[in-house]
Parts: sequence; C-alpha cells; structure tokens
Amino acid sequence: LRDALLRTFEAHNPVRIDGVRVAPELRSTTLLINLPHDALETASAAAEGITLHASNDTVVRMVFGYPFAADALPKRIDMTWDLESAYTTISPDVVAEPRLPRVPVSFLHDGRWQKFAFSPEEPQHIWHAPRTLGPPPVPAPRAAQPAMVRVPLIAAIILGVGLIALIVVRGRRAIVAALMIVGAALTWPLSPMDVALPWTAASAPDAPEARAIFEGLHARIYRAFDQDSEPAIYDALAEAVDGPLLEWLYTRIYTDLVMREQGGAVAKAQGVDVQQLAVLPGEGSAFKVRATWQVTGTVTHWGHAHQRVNTYTAVYTIDRREAAWKVVAVEPISQQRSPPG
Repeated sequence: LRDALLRTFEAHNPVRIDGVRVAPELRSTTLLINLPHDALETASAAAEGITLHASNDTVVRMVFGYPFAADALPKRIDMTWDLESAYTTISPDVVAEPRLPRVPVSFLHDGRWQKFAFSPEEPQHIWHAPRTLGPPPVPAPRAAQPAMVRVPLIAAIILGVGLIALIVVRGRRAIVAALMIVGAALTWPLSPMDVALPWTAASAPDAPEARAIFEGLHARIYRAFDQDSEPAIYDALAEAVDGPLLEWLYTRIYTDLVMREQGGAVAKAQGVDVQQLAVLPGEGSAFKVRATWQVTGTVTHWGHAHQRVNTYTAVYTIDRREAAWKVVAVEPISQQRSPPG
C-alpha cells in the first residue's frame, strides 16, 4: 500500500522548484487501522518506515520531502493535484453524501499560513518567495569614454585668427599666411590640451551591465502595478519608462492582468520570472534586449485564489534619459497562456 501510494503521488502530484521537477522523498508512513488492539499485536511486523496504530477509522498519513540546494532558497514552487478520484462529488460512504470537489491546503512559510484549495478548475498552485528587498537596483549610466585628441591651444588660436585675417584682409595675404604658419610652428609645443570628439561620447554598456539594467527596469514595471491608485502606478512607471511610452505600456499590462473569466477582475502580478534574455546591439548609447518571461497573476474570487500564468516574448529598447536608463520602446513578439502542470 505504501509503495503504491508513493507511485501515485509521483505520477499525479508533480512538484517543481524553480521550474525543475523534484521527486518526493518519503519520510514516514503511519497507518491508522480500524482493528482491535489484539489484532495489531498478533499482526506480522510492519515494513521498515511504517508505524501501525489502532483507530476508529482507517487512515494513511504520509510525509514527503522535496529537497533543494541549501545555498539557493526557492523562489517559486509549483504544486499540482490532478488525482481525478480526489474530486469526486459523491462520498465513498455506505450512504452517499454530496461533497464539494475541493482539496483544502494549508501552506506555512516563515511563520505565516496561506490557505487555498485544489479543484478540477484550479488543480495547480504556484507559490512565490516574498519580495522583501524590492526590485534589483538599476545601474546609473556611467560616464562615457569618448575618443580624445590633443590640441596645441596657442597654435590653434593663432591658426584661427590667421584664417579670419585671410578672409578679411584684401591685400598682403601672403604675409599674413606666412606669419600664421610661423607663429603656429613656434608655439606648437606650448599649452597642449586634450579635447573629446563629441560624436564618440555616446556608448552602450557592455552585456553584463545591460542585463542588470534591463532586469532592474523590468522588475520596476510590474512592481508599479502593486500601487493602489492609477496616478501612483503612473508615477512608479515613470521611474522605468520614457514619457511617450507610459500610456501604451500601462494599457498593455493592465489589459493582460484583467481576468476575463473572472468578470473583469484585475490580478496582481504575484511572480515575474525572466526565463531567457539576450542583449542585442543598438545605436549610440541605446541597446536592445530580447526577453522571454512568465507572469503569474492571482486574484481572490468567491473565496478562492484563481491563478493564471502567461508567457511573453518582446524586444525592449533602452536608452539614456538625463541621468538614468529608461525603456524607450517595446516590440511585442508573442504571448501565450501556459497550461498548469
């Protein structure tokens, strides 16, 4: 019985930690059996890891463990309960009694209980680690390193004045030209000055810095919708998005979070997981990022938490705006609703 139940859980109740399916480790099995005490005393010895007790009912209690690396605390845990027999609407008692097709769950993390229920319509629950530290910081634009050229200041002044004199003076241009050349030659070593070439001042960040910039801005975009009012959402978005893009991005994300099947209720972005990210070249100081990410939205409706997972792919263009990086353009590529499991 123990081994059969273990195989059933492995097949029908997958658990994924940060996207990786983890096999359950059976920690203990307790059988509460509706038999007299003397029957248990004369019964053959239980298999290793099984405890027998007498009870008014017959119940099996199994404890499973799902291990993960100690140096990488989980950010997301997907739990699915797809046993069809668990959702029967008729109790297996001698006298059939209707019951709700729900499997209640109590989830404890860091001293806080979270209650939800599996059902045929919602057989999956996704837990995300609390976001206590806020979005990652966005690196400020570093001072560009433009190409430098060394200019002899005094000689440059003499040449400039001489050129003006050649244009203004009608006669004796040969004398003016000679004086200009001799003066520039004599003062060439004096007062050298490094001058930046203006067309080389704008430069894009390298790939690691570009990734950090995008991740910080992308997290801020979704965190903005945690605000309670539309003006507050716009103000938060403005920290990551260029002005002309604000209205379009607000409308796009708000529409994606509206859960049509729940009467237009707006879901909170409970989890945003970037799955793929590639830095693409841009122009000047701008750069592009092609990203694929998954958004888990959750809304409370009729006493239970309804969840939906959408996967998006888009190309973001990021550029300098004054003393900060901002998203200046978004090119959507694909969007799909991910099935549970």
